[in-house]
Amino acid sequence: MPQTPAHASAMLNLSDLHKRLSSYGDLQEAITLADLDYFLRLVQHFKQEIRLHVPPRSTDDVTIMQLWSAVKNLVWAASDESPSTLSRDEQREVYLYGMKPQLPQEKLAASMFYPPVSKCEYCDSHLRLSTLSRYEVTFYTLHDGARRALSSSFACHSCKVRYYHNYYSDGRLRHYYHSSSVPPIILIEEHVYIDSQLCEFFTNLSLFAWVSAQNSANIYNHTLSKFSDPSTLSEASERPSNPITSEQVSRGFVLNALLRDCAESASSLILPDIGDNDERLKQVMELRNSRIIAHGQAERMHACDVCEKFIRGPTGDLRSLRAATMDGTGLGRPCCKEHNCLHPLVKHRAHFCAIHDHKKAPDHRQIELRRNERGKAFFQLKQRLHKNQTSQISDALGPTSELDDDDEPDDELYSDIRKSDAGNKQPKARFERRKTHNEQLLVACCGTILAWGTMFGAESISGVKCRRPSTLAASTQPAKLLTTPPQSSPGPPTPRLSPSSTISRSFSSTTSSAMPPIFDKPTVDKYDYILIGGGSGGSASSHRAALYGKKVAVVEVDPYLGGTCVNVGE
Repeated sequence: MPQTPAHASAMLNLSDLHKRLSSYGDLQEAITLADLDYFLRLVQHFKQEIRLHVPPRSTDDVTIMQLWSAVKNLVWAASDESPSTLSRDEQREVYLYGMKPQLPQEKLAASMFYPPVSKCEYCDSHLRLSTLSRYEVTFYTLHDGARRALSSSFACHSCKVRYYHNYYSDGRLRHYYHSSSVPPIILIEEHVYIDSQLCEFFTNLSLFAWVSAQNSANIYNHTLSKFSDPSTLSEASERPSNPITSEQVSRGFVLNALLRDCAESASSLILPDIGDNDERLKQVMELRNSRIIAHGQAERMHACDVCEKFIRGPTGDLRSLRAATMDGTGLGRPCCKEHNCLHPLVKHRAHFCAIHDHKKAPDHRQIELRRNERGKAFFQLKQRLHKNQTSQISDALGPTSELDDDDEPDDELYSDIRKSDAGNKQPKARFERRKTHNEQLLVACCGTILAWGTMFGAESISGVKCRRPSTLAASTQPAKLLTTPPQSSPGPPTPRLSPSSTISRSFSSTTSSAMPPIFDKPTVDKYDYILIGGGSGGSASSHRAALYGKKVAVVEVDPYLGGTCVNVGE
C-alpha cells in the first residue's frame, strides 16, 4: 500500500480525510488510495504553480475539482521547504504532458523555479501574474544528472524590479536574497541552473585531486549526467542535449564560494547586472581575496598551548611568546613578464598586464624570428659564407674550392670597434611566459595557516617586507619579521630589527659545524633575539643580527636537525 507523505499525514488524520472525501458524493468510489497518494504529492509538488492560477479558470474534470476541494487546505498548510518527491515514472509523465502547451505560462516540468518572495522588496506591492516570464532552462544535478526545467520570474509594476529565483535586479545590480546558508539551487547563467551539492563536488575535486574545470566537466558528462546512457532518455525528452562546459563549472565553483562566504559573514551578495558573466564575478572575487589576505579567516585569531607560550619578564609581568614558520612552495602561476609586476594578466593566456601590454609590439616579433632562425642549419651556412665573402653556394662547395683552417675567420677574435659613450648593452627579450616564484605560507606551530602571499620575482627579504603589513595586520601586538634570504639572493640584507617577542623557525636537513654558543637556559631579557635551531640558516641569521649590534641566543633542540631560522621578531 502506498505510504501517505509525512507532511500530509501530520496535518490531517484518517477520520478528517474520510469526512472530507465523503462530502463529495461518489468520490470515494472513483479513486483508490494510490490515486490519492499520487494526487497529494503532485499538487504539493506544483503548489507554487497552483497558487498562480487559483481559482481554476477552466476544468471539466469534476473528480479533480472535488478532490482538490477536499485536500486543498492540507496542501496550503504544508511547508514550502519540504516539497514532495516524484518518482521517475511520474516525472516522465509530467514532461510528457507538461511540455505540450505552446504558451510558456502553461508549461509544466518536474523542476520549476520561482522567486522566494511574493511582494516587492521596495514598495511592498504584490507581484502580479501578468508580469510572469517563463522560459526553459537546463538544471544540472548531482544525483539525477542534467534535466530540463522551467524558470519563472516576476516584475513589480511600480518599481520595475524583476525577481528571480536567487536574486532581484533593478537593471544595474543583482541583489541576492539574504540567507544564512547557500541556496540549494544556484542560477549561474540565464538558462542554466546548478545544484549547490554539485558545486561542492567540483570544489572537492579541485581541492583534493587538483582536477581542472575541463576535466571536472568531462567527469560529470560521462559519469553523472547520463548523457551517454540512452536508456535514461524518454520520449518526453526530459534530458537536455547540451552537456556542462568548463566555463559553467568555473562559474558554479566561484558563485557557490561567494554565496557561502556571504552566508558566513551575514551579508548579501551584490553583482553587476551588465556585462560578461566572468567579469561580473571578477571584482567581487578580488575584494574577497583582499579581505582574506588582510584579516584572515576566523581560525587565525586564536591562541593555544602549542603556538603561544607565556614567559615571566624581569618585572614579573607575563609576556606572550609566539612561534610561526614561513616557507614557500614551488607552485608558480603565469604572471606579467615585467619583473616584480604585481598587476594581473589581461587574460589567462596573455604575457603582459594592462600596464605593460605595450611591450608586445609587432617590432619585437623580429627579435623572436631572428632567434628561431639561429637554430637552423641554413642560417649558420649563410653566416659562414658571408664571412668568407662568397656569393654562390656552388662556388664555396665546388670541387676546386678548398678552405684551410686559416681561411676561416675566428669568431672570438678581438674587434677594434670602440665602445660607444651610450654603452654597448644589447637589448634582451624573454620569449617564454613568466611565472611567479612561489607561494609563501606563514604557519603557526599548531598547523594554522596565518597568512599567504605570492613572491613574484624571487624569494627575497624585500618581498617579505612588502607583504608584512597585510600579513600581520590583525595581530594584537606589533610584529617584526626577519627572514633568511636564499643562497642565490645577492647583496646584504637590510632588516629593521627590534626586541623580540615572537620566534619563528623552519627546520631543514642541513647541519653546520660552525655554530654560535648554545645556552641550556637562556634568560630572555638579556638577549634581543632567540633563534630556535642552528644550522647554516640559523647561523647566518644570528651573525647578521650581530652585525647590527644585537645579542642573539641560539637554542638547538637536536643538533642533527639543523635549522633555517625564518624569523625572530616582535
